[in-house]
Amino acid sequence: MEEIVKKFQSKFREVREEMNKWNELQSCLISQFRNASHIVERLQVLQNSNNYGVLNCVSGTRDALLEKQFESFRNILVSMRKTL
Repeated sequence: MEEIVKKFQSKFREVREEMNKWNELQSCLISQFRNASHIVERLQVLQNSNNYGVLNCVSGTRDALLEKQFESFRNILVSMRKTL
């Protein structure tokens, strides 16, 4: 009987560790997805040149900002793939 209890406890620990691992991965993916969503929202704002005000005088500002956001978005997607 004692052996059965030990075996059960061992399996229970394994399952608990696995569930903790999945919870951590899920939290990480949710955070990454949230960050990616924020970038998509910003891209919509950054594409409108009316939002730049006096910065429209500086050539390449809009394109540089968009490129940086795309780069960040790509990095997040790579991180998500690694997490999976």
